[in-house]
Order: sequence, then structure tokens, then C-alpha cells
Amino acid sequence: MKTRDAFQFNACPRVPSVLHRTEMEIVEFCNARFRRYYPVLAEAALTRAITEGFTTIVELGAGCGPLTERMAADPRSAGIRFIVCDLIPDRAAFRRLVERFPDRVEAIYEPVDFSERREWGAKTLLLLSAAFHHVPVENRADVLRTLRESAGGVMIFSTVRKTPWCLLTAPLVVFPALLLPIAFRHRPGRLRRILWCWLLPLAPLMMMWDAVGGCLRQWSRRDWQLADGPSPTSRPLDVREALNVQTVVA
Repeated sequence: MKTRDAFQFNACPRVPSVLHRTEMEIVEFCNARFRRYYPVLAEAALTRAITEGFTTIVELGAGCGPLTERMAADPRSAGIRFIVCDLIPDRAAFRRLVERFPDRVEAIYEPVDFSERREWGAKTLLLLSAAFHHVPVENRADVLRTLRESAGGVMIFSTVRKTPWCLLTAPLVVFPALLLPIAFRHRPGRLRRILWCWLLPLAPLMMMWDAVGGCLRQWSRRDWQLADGPSPTSRPLDVREALNVQTVVA
């Protein structure tokens, strides 16, 4: 089953890798520097894993693995195994994570479609951040069911919500995008960022398009509850919402 479509550039396999990598860095910059999205979500996921006794945490649609990086660096995560994977795997970022945490983090370097059933195990917690909205609406209920049947727990995070506030502020992502070459000047890829953010500023425009599109494709609390349906043998969905963040716990 197809889990992503071409409506958003950051999920389209046809986008050149240099542009895709630059846009993923913009996402990282926004969610780690301009807002505390990654730290808060990593804390929530790790707390649940410790509380409920999960021994493996899999970050699906991981991008560069920002949640895994933060959780693996936390001393409380000792004894928990981490796995990163994606439909469009960032192999360089995955390798850096594995090298940094050689006994803690594993990477799947081949494409992983999270809509396809996979036996992760009852002691595994699946995490998806800013990924589920790429699933076509007509397939989402089936994908949600597949995820819940594939592991002991699931947490789905969204960086935006379908609200007037998010739609109004989403285009402002262009400004962090323009700051990326300065903010990441110490990382490899400086010329690439200067090219795609300043000289030929396609990355900021793509990021702005994807931010607005992401808002429009989000589900409301009612949509999630309808997709979940009656399920007396499984944990009911818990949908938590803040100003511009949505967390679905299953």
C-alpha cells in the first residue's frame, strides 16, 4: 500500500536527494531550535516506554532520526534498543546515529513502508512523527489498524493541526529556512545549503508548501476516533492536542 504521495515535496521519492536532505534539515532546525517539539515528544515516548516496559523503540518515517537521537542519549534509556527506518532512508544520518550509539541504535537502510504489516513484537513501541498525514485518507483506517497489530504500542505525533492558527502561521516557516545556512554552518553541506536556501531558494518555497499542505491533511480528534472504531480487545485511542501539536497514543 502506498503511504506517501506527491502532494508534499518532503515525501516524494522523485525530489533530488540534495533538496530532500536540505528540507529535512529545515524541519530539524524548526522543531529543535524554534520550538521544543522534538525534546517534548522524545520525553513523552521514553517515559511511556519505561513505564510500560517496552524493550524496543522503532522510529518509523524517521527522517534523520531526531527522536531516536534524543532518547538514546538519555541515561534512562539504558537497556532499550532503538531502530530507525524510513520509506526514503537518510542513510548518512542513520550511519551517524549507529556510529554514535553502536550498542543502542540499529538502522534499516532499505525503504520501509510503515503501512505494510511487520511483526515488530509485543515489547516494541512504534513512533511516527510528521509522517502519518502522508497516508491517503481512504487508507488511513487500515494503516492505523496495521500499525496497532504490528507492535505492542503506537505513538503518532503531528507537528501541526488543521486549525486556522496553524494555517495562518505555517508560511512563516520560510524564515527559519532562510536562516538554515547560518545555523548549520558547522555541519558538512554548507555549499548545498547556500545554493538551495539562498542562491536558488527552492528549499524554503518547498518547505512553505509542505507546511501548509501538512496542516490541510491533518485529522481532527473526531476523525481519529471514527477511524479507530469499536475495538473492545485493544486499547482505545487517546488523542491529545495542544496549540499546534497533536499526539495519538494507541
